[in-house]
Amino acid sequence: MTIRISAVTIFALCLLSFAKGPVHATDQPAEPSNFFREYVGLSDEQIKQIRSGKAIAKIIESRTPDEVFVFGSVYIKRPRSST
Repeated sequence: MTIRISAVTIFALCLLSFAKGPVHATDQPAEPSNFFREYVGLSDEQIKQIRSGKAIAKIIESRTPDEVFVFGSVYIKRPRSST
């Protein structure tokens, strides 16, 4: 049985790396929250956990039994000057 990991994981990690500066409670951008909610199926609580630094993983349903899609995300806080 061949196992394929979805490009969703890589896309989400890349999306988070392009976030502009720190995210504040009153200044949360629509993305990647919309992506997490609409395409991955995360709850608001799971999105909140990601923003607080907790790693989240979720198995996403596939079209066929021989495919396995795993989504993972973690928010890493670091100063912009460390790029």
